[in-house]
Amino acid sequence: MTNRKVKAIFFDLDGTLADTLHEITQAMNLTLRHYNFPERNYQQMLNCINYGVLELVRRAFPEHCTPEFINEALPLYQKNYGSVYLDTKLPYDGIPEVLSELKKKGYHLGVISNKTHIFTLNLTKQIFGDDTFDLIIGQERFPGKPAPEVGYYAAKKLGIATDQIIFIGDSHVDYHFAKNTGMIPLSVTWGYRDEEYLIKEGARSFARTPP
Repeated sequence: MTNRKVKAIFFDLDGTLADTLHEITQAMNLTLRHYNFPERNYQQMLNCINYGVLELVRRAFPEHCTPEFINEALPLYQKNYGSVYLDTKLPYDGIPEVLSELKKKGYHLGVISNKTHIFTLNLTKQIFGDDTFDLIIGQERFPGKPAPEVGYYAAKKLGIATDQIIFIGDSHVDYHFAKNTGMIPLSVTWGYRDEEYLIKEGARSFARTPP
């Protein structure tokens, strides 16, 4: 934990600010259906998320699929997700009020997601408008979380040291990302990973309700 004054609060998107897994599942099943592969239910898709879109497809597809086949299938999944992702209209209850209060207190706010950048940008702006976050970054230029590079970039962009930033997320990947970048980790328990699982991964600080 840092003794420096916290100046910014960054958030994961999926499972932290909004429940997007229904649309992810829908798009994946459209893709699997195209190849006559078994479809995945919501619970099965929980085992596929957190590591970026390429790993999402790899985990959702049958084990016999080669890396080359996964790479070829990726654009179809992206197309299918692009047709449904804006069906996510609402954040989790209480999130807008929390963000409004944090803005009033003068914190810089940001989003860092392993979702493809254009989807992250458009979806965040659809749900929260154009003026809530100081920066919104999805996976594009940098390796996905928990690799630290995107965190260093975001901190530098705002001119803030990483140990002056709280990173809030629902997954073990978010916790390890915060630790890897020197940010202060805060894990939420209303998303896709439960508290027991997060504790096993090392998480110790929790938010159990948005307010």
